[in-house]
Amino acid sequence: MPYARLLQDFWKRKCWRCLGFDHVLKWTAERYPKNRYWPYQLVKIAENLGPYLDDKQLHAMGISRAYELSRITVRGTPPDADFVRKSLTLPYKQFHTLVEARRLGKSTVEFGEYLNPSFRGLQFAPTNELGVVFLFGMVARELGFTVEAVQSKFPDCRVKERVPGRAARWRDARIEFEYKSSNFCHAPDGADVVVCWEHDWIKCPVKRVIELKSKIKELPNSV
Repeated sequence: MPYARLLQDFWKRKCWRCLGFDHVLKWTAERYPKNRYWPYQLVKIAENLGPYLDDKQLHAMGISRAYELSRITVRGTPPDADFVRKSLTLPYKQFHTLVEARRLGKSTVEFGEYLNPSFRGLQFAPTNELGVVFLFGMVARELGFTVEAVQSKFPDCRVKERVPGRAARWRDARIEFEYKSSNFCHAPDGADVVVCWEHDWIKCPVKRVIELKSKIKELPNSV
């Protein structure tokens, strides 16, 4: 049975028993060798989403995201319009995380831009200062810094940095982390460097600003 015909039968709410369990199982095993997609998953899509979404939308989602959407859709009620939109636009992993947050009753997780390829295991860009601190820790040595202390008070980090042009010499430096450079609101003489994800303040009073968004594009994806 052709792929489109099989899915159409599911969309029309025909159960796998009508189609023949062995036939459906063989089809899913051939198309998806890891056996991730079992007949009951397709039936759940048909039952929960079939009455409200057309074939074009379901095929655009793909089985993985359609099944995730069906998990948070109560049978007999339309799926959440916002989640329908996200299922058509977000990468699967990100959409799966949002679905899990909804299922567990947690607040929706927000992600930064999708890093393709991921940077050393970091799949999404930072969305806050903590993300900047995490990313800086991954690349600090390559940027010429050795971290001595990280603290909650200003300045956030104390480091030793290589003296330009004198590779064997080091000097003290104070770093303040910000998501955007425009978030800096401290005495300029209290920090030597601002490390941020996005440098959006050309007139930042701290003259040395390291924008990680551009720096990671210059670094290899593996150490």
